[in-house]
Amino acid sequence: MSDTEVTTEATDTELSPDEALDIAVKATAAAEYQDAFRPPAHRSTDQTDQAADEQPDGAEGDGDDNPNHEAAKWRTKLRDAESQNTALAAQLENMQRAAIDTQVTAFGIKPAAFWASGAEIADLLNDAGVPDPEKVQKAAAAAKDTLGLMLNRPRPKPRLGELRSGAMAHAPKRDKWVEAFGPRGGE
Repeated sequence: MSDTEVTTEATDTELSPDEALDIAVKATAAAEYQDAFRPPAHRSTDQTDQAADEQPDGAEGDGDDNPNHEAAKWRTKLRDAESQNTALAAQLENMQRAAIDTQVTAFGIKPAAFWASGAEIADLLNDAGVPDPEKVQKAAAAAKDTLGLMLNRPRPKPRLGELRSGAMAHAPKRDKWVEAFGPRGGE
C-alpha cells in the first residue's frame, strides 16, 4: 500500500475540526518544506489559473502526489467545519436566549429590559448547557432591583357590566327598537 492510498483512505472518514486542523497544518508544513527545495517556476499567473480551471472538480487529489493540493483540500474542509461550527453555536445561543426570554416573561419582565441589566447567557446555564430556572429567576429579580422595574402582571379583565364609559348618575336609556320588541316590564 503506497502513501497515496493511505491518504485516500484517511479522507473517506469523518474527522473532527481539531483533527482536520492538525492534518492541514502538517500537510502545509510538508508542502512548504518541499517547495523550499524546488526551483521557481517560470509560468505566468494566467497560465496557472487556466491549468486550475481545466482540472475537473473532484479530481484535485486523484493520482496527484502534490502535497499542496492535499493541504488545500484540508484547509477547505477546515474552513467548512469552522463555518458550520460557528453557525451551530449561533443557533444554540439563539435557542438558549429564547428559552430564557420565555422564563423572564413569565416573571413579568420584558426580555429587552432583562438583557439590558447586564445578564449573560453563560451565567444562566447549568452544566449541561440548558437554562437553569433558579438562576434565571435570581437574575430576573436582580434585574428588577437594578433597573427599578415593577412587575408587569396582566390585569384581570372586568366582567361585562362592571365598567361604563364616562360618569353616569343613572342607567342609560334603552334603545327604542329593543323596547318595542322586548318583553313588557309592568303588565
